[in-house]
Amino acid sequence: MRRFSLFILGISFVFLLASCSTPELRFSLNENPTTGYQWQWKQDGTGRIRLLEDEYLQQKQGAKSVGAAGVRTFVFTGEKAGDVTLILSYRRSWETTDFDVNLMYHLKVSDKMEVSISPPIR
Repeated sequence: MRRFSLFILGISFVFLLASCSTPELRFSLNENPTTGYQWQWKQDGTGRIRLLEDEYLQQKQGAKSVGAAGVRTFVFTGEKAGDVTLILSYRRSWETTDFDVNLMYHLKVSDKMEVSISPPIR
């Protein structure tokens, strides 16, 4: 169910941006680092993106809440014109097994360093 929710969230995000080019591209993803799982990213392709911001904000809970989840936000900008495959993986850094969740997006960085996004790659 959790994997499905993340997929739907990702799809919704993409359809909002599918026809837009923007100087900054923002991904906000649910995360609970107290479990060891964190969002990590990597890129491949002829273009390049650059990470401008990597921020984690814990959701406000009661004063006695330990291990509450939060939201990880990545903000990217174009660095080199071309095509980029962005892979966002929700994983534990010390594990070498398959990732629980992988989100893969095709991005295009224009000559003006604006970024456009296509629907997720399956």
